[in-house]
Amino acid sequence: MNVKQELLDAGLGLTEEDFDSHESDLYVRCKHGVRLWLRENYEFYRSVRSFVSQIDTQLWLDIPFAHEAHWEAKQRTAK
Repeated sequence: MNVKQELLDAGLGLTEEDFDSHESDLYVRCKHGVRLWLRENYEFYRSVRSFVSQIDTQLWLDIPFAHEAHWEAKQRTAK
């Protein structure tokens, strides 16, 4: 499951600028409907945590281990 792409396709008004990451964790800006979508569609919703960004002072959600690009890069370097 590519959570980022599914969120982008869910019609929640998210753009690439609403995402960030740190290593394997995916960050998404907590816009209207995002938390509800995750609760209803993401199997590991209980692991999602919120935080206030020190950069933009907005509320973001941290989705552990969901940053696909991190795992793809790791797989390429392992070969």
